[in-house]
Amino acid sequence: MRKFLFLACALLFSAPLFAQTQLSNKNSLSLELLGRGVFYSLNYEHKLSNYDNQITGSRIKAGFGMRNIHGDMVTSVPASFSHLFSLSDTDYLELGAGGTAMFGIDDDTQIGSVEITQPYSVHGIVGYRYVPDVNRGLYVKANFTPLYTDQFIFYGGLGGGYIF
Repeated sequence: MRKFLFLACALLFSAPLFAQTQLSNKNSLSLELLGRGVFYSLNYEHKLSNYDNQITGSRIKAGFGMRNIHGDMVTSVPASFSHLFSLSDTDYLELGAGGTAMFGIDDDTQIGSVEITQPYSVHGIVGYRYVPDVNRGLYVKANFTPLYTDQFIFYGGLGGGYIF
């Protein structure tokens, strides 16, 4: 057991050191209102590809959000895959897809006027991202994230984050 813990710690702490010397701007944390997390979500994003320190490339994202609906605590866990395309030095188009698991759903859970009965949804992502400094710093984004659970729901979100 001690060998396993030592190996796990060595990998955990050495990987970020190696990554910092080779690549930059591969991670971001963001807060999104509405959007993929349905209500709000705190998200972590990791860039899978690196093109000479540019922000464009494929990304995986995961998040977490909670909301009290009719006395029940509903938890959402969005996960997605997307790709950023450069429109200019500061403007980017995001295209992707993913899913959101929702825990705590019961018979009267609603998003707006739409009743939700499934504990999951699939979503698309078509978004705009403004990034003043691609190496690190703040960014803002707006996404169209249509959801499909029992029915199709036109949905979107606003958010902001920090690249590191």
